[in-house]
Amino acid sequence: MDIEIVRKIEHQILKVTVNALLESGLILSVIDSESVIVYRTKNKEKVLCALQLDCENTIHCYKDEQLVGDISFVYGNQGFDVIQHYSDSIKSYLSLPLELSEYLKERKQVTH
Repeated sequence: MDIEIVRKIEHQILKVTVNALLESGLILSVIDSESVIVYRTKNKEKVLCALQLDCENTIHCYKDEQLVGDISFVYGNQGFDVIQHYSDSIKSYLSLPLELSEYLKERKQVTH
């Protein structure tokens, strides 16, 4: 698959994921392979701008100053599989992003 298409699919899923987490009242930090890029924010644009700068990222999710879970992303594969891992404790916040990923995966299989 064309890398530009993969990046667009990934970005679509990332945007839906960040929206879902923030709308749930969570505070987010973005971590790359070496350090914290964005520290505990509710600013959607800051979070989205920090994602996809490396080959992988993790978002730590906080509620009431407590870490409640994380979600890891790996870029450059099929696009729909950008979500690689997430804590069970935040699964309830991820229903829409996971449904979107599954939909895009099924759509890819139909078109190929």
